[in-house]
Amino acid sequence: MNIFQYDAAFQQLKEEIEPQLFQNFEVLHMSDLQQMYVGKLRIQGKPNPHYRSEKLKARILKAYPGRVSFWHPKYHSETELVYCNEVPKSQNVESAVNVSNEDNMNVKEGNNTHDNYVYHAAKNV
Repeated sequence: MNIFQYDAAFQQLKEEIEPQLFQNFEVLHMSDLQQMYVGKLRIQGKPNPHYRSEKLKARILKAYPGRVSFWHPKYHSETELVYCNEVPKSQNVESAVNVSNEDNMNVKEGNNTHDNYVYHAAKNV
């Protein structure tokens, strides 16, 4: 196994995701990152379609100690999420309110979704 190819593919992945994570504060799907990494491995001449996301997660944690976190959504059939720990708390609240306002248009009468989002965002602050 040529470790250089894995490292080169990971370096390419980092260059692509760093602006998304640390400048735009985007939340990324681990499954998307895994697919991107597998594609970069293929380009490096080291195809490995079964590369485990746990290995990629370990690489990400090692590359960005204390800067990123992972979150398993409520339903385990959904992919794990990756996000920056450095997001300002005010931005978290604003994002939660914006999402809840968008969802509020689809809320059935008697559903407290909007209040639920605001509560959880405030709890995180």
